[in-house]
Amino acid sequence: MRAVLTLLAASLVAACHAPPPQTPPTRAIPMPVPLLVDVGGMDHCSINRTLNAVEWWNRVVGEAVFEPVPLGKYDGDFNRVATITSEGSPILPKEARLVGNQAGVTRLRAENGHLVAALVILREDVCELLGPIVAHELGHVLGLDHAPEDDVGRLMHPVTERAGMRVTREELENVRRGVVELGLATVADVLRLQHRSSFAPFPE
Repeated sequence: MRAVLTLLAASLVAACHAPPPQTPPTRAIPMPVPLLVDVGGMDHCSINRTLNAVEWWNRVVGEAVFEPVPLGKYDGDFNRVATITSEGSPILPKEARLVGNQAGVTRLRAENGHLVAALVILREDVCELLGPIVAHELGHVLGLDHAPEDDVGRLMHPVTERAGMRVTREELENVRRGVVELGLATVADVLRLQHRSSFAPFPE
């Protein structure tokens, strides 16, 4: 009996000192993610490609993951949204520029291990390529990381010319569950925006 109690006590001590289970980080942005489209700072092609990419994501996931709203029409919490704009938009501070030949970039803000806001910046002189580029950047907004470089054809491939529109079952499950693949230690802070833009609706 004493041996049993000793073993029980030892197991309890071990349990008390065991590291807590690792919980994967999640998104704090609610689903569907409010996607503020800077209709006053983007050209017609960029807006159309953005709306098409939103439709594609909603269809592929099987539920509404993005809800596009013209930037000037949004009256909710700007700290819990994603904003998409173009590099030359007046809402961006001067330091918010793409580097080199980047066709798009996503900046994310994290708080307490959660993604809480996102800013997507696009180039406007690559209209024919923007569909997959926007879908890729919105994948980052949903928490997806880059695919391995040898996995050609994946939407999240880091090189535009080697990317496709393929997403894995695991990626889709992570989106549905709100799991963030990105290492939050490397997530950059969202640049502070000057939220001023046209109050126009989406162009016809």
